[in-house]
Amino acid sequence: FAEPSQRLFMHTRWRAENLQSGAHTISRAVAMPGRISGMIIGELIHRALRWDTAAELQANLLERLQSEAWEMGLIREPDRIAAARQAYKAMIAVRKSAVYQQVLTAKQCFRELPFVLQLGRHTIHGTIDVVLQRNDGTWALIDYKTAAAPSQQAERDTLQVSVYAHAAAELLVLDDMDVYIHYIRSNQTIEIARASWQQAFTGIEQAIS
Repeated sequence: FAEPSQRLFMHTRWRAENLQSGAHTISRAVAMPGRISGMIIGELIHRALRWDTAAELQANLLERLQSEAWEMGLIREPDRIAAARQAYKAMIAVRKSAVYQQVLTAKQCFRELPFVLQLGRHTIHGTIDVVLQRNDGTWALIDYKTAAAPSQQAERDTLQVSVYAHAAAELLVLDDMDVYIHYIRSNQTIEIARASWQQAFTGIEQAIS
């Protein structure tokens, strides 16, 4: 799958939606008959991750994915079904992951959390996939990736989540949190150590200062 949007740049939103407007990165993205891009599948998965809950039945999940595919512009029924099935398969695997179980059982869970972070003369606008509080009071941040496997872009992804983690800590006044990147295509979860994301963020501050 391809990432649904470019997610790290200055003065521009990494995704074109927020909690208030509900706008989407892909709007009525009509696909050529029989051709469904990885970007469309990736966006379809991200949409499901916004509203999926433990109460959502698997049968309902598939039906709702088809509805989302229609909203994204897949007007041909075979294309809608094919896209929904691909996204459904990925979502079932995600649901089984340990990190996603934290989402489903969280005491508090903030999905698609928007933030504005000021770094010197630069302003960064972004959206964090998930910040959650576990039942034991500890916090975690999760960033979903629908593109490549960890080894292919680990450094870039660490830079991104370092900004997310710093913004979440500032926004929610948190002293500590666990930070994860979950790669949907390979169903792998990588935990980014606090020292790693803090060092990466320091590097960003120095680079743009």
